[in-house]
Amino acid sequence: MSSTDIWISNDASTFQKAQLPTQLRHVKVIKIREDSIGRIILLISTEITNEENADPDLSEIFISDSQGLKFSPVEWTPNHQFGNFRLTFPDFLKGTIFGSFHPSIDYSNHQVNYTENIARGETKISVDNGLTWSNLKVVDEENADSFGCDITRPERCSLQGYFYNLKLSNPSAGIILMTGSVGDDNEFDRKDRKTFISRDGGLTWRVAHNSSGLYATGDLGNIIVYIPSPSYKDGDVQSKLYFSLDQGRTWNQYELADALFYIHPLELINTTPDGSGSKFILSGHLITTASQEGNNTNISYIARSVLYAIDFSAAF
Repeated sequence: MSSTDIWISNDASTFQKAQLPTQLRHVKVIKIREDSIGRIILLISTEITNEENADPDLSEIFISDSQGLKFSPVEWTPNHQFGNFRLTFPDFLKGTIFGSFHPSIDYSNHQVNYTENIARGETKISVDNGLTWSNLKVVDEENADSFGCDITRPERCSLQGYFYNLKLSNPSAGIILMTGSVGDDNEFDRKDRKTFISRDGGLTWRVAHNSSGLYATGDLGNIIVYIPSPSYKDGDVQSKLYFSLDQGRTWNQYELADALFYIHPLELINTTPDGSGSKFILSGHLITTASQEGNNTNISYIARSVLYAIDFSAAF
């Protein structure tokens, strides 16, 4: 297979061939991004190939010089694997990038046991436009015993987000929420999802709620609204909305539905795009259950769609 070339134009007319640190074969350029100081970031993801004598490159991140013509590899992890990258650039944190790596699975290797609950991957943060990366450090003494690894060793035990949906909260003054799990040695339990909060732009994290769900911030992070996703286990259904008026340090709850219904939330947004407002919109379905005739089991069905307007204007 021939190598892949990258061509750069600074005037949308003439193109120059970029200088790459290595020849690219069996790869996909997943995304091309620009950092906060104008350099180009390339996500290079390797595809597993069955070609004889094939020697594909590792998955890497390349970053350009100021002219965009010479690229250098970014150190990601000493345990390089084949796989895919995804980057998230918070517009409200200049120079900060969250990266998620998901290794490719070679299902032809029958000696490896793949389970649907154990996920493999890495989530990291860079605060210097991708030059250096570190794990998401969990600093949460209160919940330390609930994790399956030692959070005082972030190189082996850190917060892992989800590759397919590395979703961060609305713009705020360093206040970020993310759903994830704490894992050891690049493995984590997909079922053990919690909602975590950072108050320092993503450098350190602690548990905000012992469940996954929808979240949004207002008043630049001073207001946080959270509603859990229904788990459907052991009758554990949700009808409560949680809110914090002190950057997630303490939480209050509000009952959204009566005993006959529970909420399946679909979307929770701040009505002000820059995150400075104190009004929110929650959409979802009201779910109820009914017993089947001649059957001891209950079935759930949508009673109706609902839309809530949530206003904290008078809270301060």
